Amino acid sequence: MISISPRIRLLLAGCAFGACLSAQGVTINATAATSIDAWTWAYVGGQLNYNHPAGPMAASGVVGQPLGWFSMASVTWETESTSAAERFTLQTFVQGQGSLGSAAIQAFSIVLDVSSPTTRAVELDLERVFSTWGLPLPPTVTIDIGNDGTVEYADLPAALTTVQGLTVGPTPLQIAISVSGTTYGGSGGSTTDMAFTIRPDNDLAIHKEVDTCLPGVAGLEPPVPVFADDGVDLHFSPGLLVASTQSTPTVWGPNSPLPFATSCLLVPQPDILIWLPSGYSHIALPPAVRPVQFHVQVVFISPAGIVASDGYEITAN
Repeated sequence: MISISPRIRLLLAGCAFGACLSAQGVTINATAATSIDAWTWAYVGGQLNYNHPAGPMAASGVVGQPLGWFSMASVTWETESTSAAERFTLQTFVQGQGSLGSAAIQAFSIVLDVSSPTTRAVELDLERVFSTWGLPLPPTVTIDIGNDGTVEYADLPAALTTVQGLTVGPTPLQIAISVSGTTYGGSGGSTTDMAFTIRPDNDLAIHKEVDTCLPGVAGLEPPVPVFADDGVDLHFSPGLLVASTQSTPTVWGPNSPLPFATSCLLVPQPDILIWLPSGYSHIALPPAVRPVQFHVQVVFISPAGIVASDGYEITAN
């Protein structure tokens, strides 16, 4: 008889159907530290002014005119939440048509308050993409993490940047974003897209240890660290989730007791077997079960027959 570790039972048996899933808890609230102002001018219709006063911002919104014939200017934002991330996106867009129209966005600042009911470690992804046409330059984007007067980025680079070692809790972590003004009266314009993403830092090491035996069909996506329970979410083809703290690589094939479509390497010792037609499992990794290392893989039915997915080793320190 196989002796099943009480720890792996706790990790998987009670959580496979989301039974131990807790609330995400991490939120982003945006505040306009200054007013957000934009205007457009066209030879037909004259000048139009747009404004968001200093103060709290809705979860999504737009200031300005993102669509127009001769001139356009807008500031657009949105807050998005998933189990694995909390994201604030921001876009500035300005375009003129020479003597037919001009547009502008005034310099503005936004402060993000990132909070959680309990203190936890997080990472911050900073992204910026911009494009220009004609001769305008994109706005300068200044970032002050902590809103303490120390500028980490005098002009956010056009690349993905990850900031580690951050902590959020009941007292919000503030991120100050300052965007320089843009005025354009020529024929051309610019657009700048920014994303500020908070991800959990769950102190995990996730290692792919075996490929699926059915090329082109992973079966099990890479495990995703999530806020709930300091754990991970698994997304996979509906099938049998196999998990264990023990690794006993075994080849299964057409002549095995359970005939596979082809030769497949199954890494976890079959301690925990859970049929999950939903293709989803949440694995809680709170301090009570750490440190722990375990292996996960999925056996599923493909058009070719029974096969094994990619396999992963997960270490929770």
